[in-house]
Amino acid sequence: MLAPTSRLDAINMMLSGIGLRPVTADQLETKSRSEVTMAVNLLEDVTREVQASGWGFNTENAYPFVPNEEGEILLPPGLLKLEGTPYHVGLTMRRKTGTFGKQFYLYDPVRHSFTFKQTIHADVVWQFEFEDLPEPFRRYILIRAGRMFQDRVGGSHSQHLFQERDEMIALSALRNSDNQTTQPNILNLKTFPLIRR
Repeated sequence: MLAPTSRLDAINMMLSGIGLRPVTADQLETKSRSEVTMAVNLLEDVTREVQASGWGFNTENAYPFVPNEEGEILLPPGLLKLEGTPYHVGLTMRRKTGTFGKQFYLYDPVRHSFTFKQTIHADVVWQFEFEDLPEPFRRYILIRAGRMFQDRVGGSHSQHLFQERDEMIALSALRNSDNQTTQPNILNLKTFPLIRR
């Protein structure tokens, strides 16, 4: 049985896409070559970028946020995006100095306040590590990051066109996979942003 694409697999495929030799897990962690550092950073950037759109696997509707004793809501790590519900319109994430330095807190720009008297519900998008993503997402991220890596390192135009075609095919597979999970329905108002993607 084949294993899902690992972070090491992804980096090595990006490197081989421009004719460089693969790295071991130890070399990956020490980022022994500048190309490896560039590939790792690009893979992380694209992983974050793709997830920020909000997909079925990383989106939760009406997620509860409970205020602390001071009435503030410290947002958990891994939160990429937050959107208020009809009962809490306009909520946003803002950094402010707290107990442990600058952190993100829930902020209500309508009331100009960080304090809340009750549990607040908001729609959220979470960020996951590359290896915690469903395989169609890993595949798309790998191909997109690989194409961008090849463009930045100075690959050929024809190679770019092949990788761009592969990226579109992977994006289509990703959307199909997400649609099977979320089962979008035009009659559901929450679905409209999913259909537009």
